[in-house]
Amino acid sequence: MNIRLPNQLLYCRVGSQIWSTEYVEPQVAICNVNEIKVGKYDVRVSFNLVNWFGEQSVEVYPALSLLSITPSSGPITGGTPVLLSGIGFDFIDGVALRPFCRFGSIEITATILDGNHASCNTPQFYEDQYTVSVDFILRYPTTKQRIVFYVPDSKQVVFSFYDSILLDSITPRSGSSSGGTLALFW
Repeated sequence: MNIRLPNQLLYCRVGSQIWSTEYVEPQVAICNVNEIKVGKYDVRVSFNLVNWFGEQSVEVYPALSLLSITPSSGPITGGTPVLLSGIGFDFIDGVALRPFCRFGSIEITATILDGNHASCNTPQFYEDQYTVSVDFILRYPTTKQRIVFYVPDSKQVVFSFYDSILLDSITPRSGSSSGGTLALFW
């Protein structure tokens, strides 16, 4: 029976490091792991720091993060090339992961350029809000599993869509090469 005893502390051991846990339900606890090196670790739990139970393992990946995009705005008609900068874009988990950019709720295929850069073209945009969050996602093929890159320090990476600009006319249609000509656009 896996029932927690009242007021009983539970510890987790990841590799050789030990951390405390926090119960979120009577049979579910969160192990509060601090920074740890990249690698594969055995995970065990204990009430007394002597007897360890469980035969699970966890793989710790490099900090996969999206830091910025350039440019940060473009027309709602889509097609704006966007360069994403971050860490771990070339992450490989033993399978060919498929990269995507997500603008609001719209996902489009991305291209990984190197470990710190990826690119994609903005989609045609139909949502109510013109400024949306941008995510970089790696998807496992043939499953719904995915890795969504986090944005450090709770900052959002956003893209602002604007209505397309239609230039009907300009006047005057000529001017001096020395400058000083005021032009009107509409």
